[in-house]
Amino acid sequence: MHSYPTGGAPTERVFRQSQTRKIISAIFVIAILAVLAFLFVPKFLPNTMTHALRFTVAGVLVAAVAFLMLSSALVWTNVRVVVTPTTVEVRRPGKVLHTWDRSVTGFSTHIVKHSTNGIPTNTERMLIAHYPGGETKVSFNAMSRNAFNEMYALLTAESRAAMAQAEAQSRALAGQPVVDPTGAPMTRQFAPAPGLPRTFTANLAPMRKRGRVALIIAAIVAVIAAALTYLGVQSLDEFTLLMASFIAWFVAVVCVLIWLGTVTESRKYPTVTEIGAAGITIDGTVYPYSGISRIWLTPETYQQRRLQLVGPTGVRKKYSYGAAVGKPDAQPMPQWGELVRTLQVATAHNPGLVSFDLS
Repeated sequence: MHSYPTGGAPTERVFRQSQTRKIISAIFVIAILAVLAFLFVPKFLPNTMTHALRFTVAGVLVAAVAFLMLSSALVWTNVRVVVTPTTVEVRRPGKVLHTWDRSVTGFSTHIVKHSTNGIPTNTERMLIAHYPGGETKVSFNAMSRNAFNEMYALLTAESRAAMAQAEAQSRALAGQPVVDPTGAPMTRQFAPAPGLPRTFTANLAPMRKRGRVALIIAAIVAVIAAALTYLGVQSLDEFTLLMASFIAWFVAVVCVLIWLGTVTESRKYPTVTEIGAAGITIDGTVYPYSGISRIWLTPETYQQRRLQLVGPTGVRKKYSYGAAVGKPDAQPMPQWGELVRTLQVATAHNPGLVSFDLS
């Protein structure tokens, strides 16, 4: 979860981890330990101690463990991130753990999903700060996915200077006067951001080629299967021919299914994506940035590549750009990294519009 300072425009954002799960888990463990302590601890204490004293010792042990566990949940692991225009701080109550200068620090993430017998059990979320001289890794396992995604999107936003430049460009393109931070109109007009608009075309040729090859193989195998079937029927005693024809027909059907799969898969990928200064166009459909409340993207380091547009009313439009598997020239969108960076530059005048989907 995150919060804004009250009054005026927000100068910092605070991202907190949810403590509810930790506290509930701590209370559950304390309850189990209390039962075990009151059942077994008095039996191991000297018989010279009175009954009341033995149970008092067990109660003190339970209280000590409860204090340590609740302190850990409320203090030691209660880590939050404070993001200002110039710095990023990782804090816990009463102490600043890390401070990074945003002008010289880059950020990345490492996310691991754990499961047992196919059932999701836990997700590890780690923020990695890269700065001159080294890097620092901080875990945020108790932070929600949405809060972590928003935090990472904010940390990877363009610098304030780049944002101001892009905002000035946007105002110039719209015919509005360009103003400097003091509010005075500027006489110099900014040209559109270099390299925009930028067009990205899906690489569907390898996929379609695989489909054609599968269809050709299916046709050849079907002819062989038909011949084997004819010969097997003519010689009913030739069980081997009938089995061979059955296998051949099975292979032909599998090849046809592969062809159909490639046709279906190629249709779900956008063919042409154009990123401009005022909006994004996907297969002829124009989405102005002014009509989008959030753009979710998977980072270029992720295997799955997805883009999701969220409208002001919460309506979502999802697009899949394939996966980063095999050779780059065989991927549906080998330029995904450039697409992500271009979209970040194009929307730099609107910080927070582009967010990374880290699920």
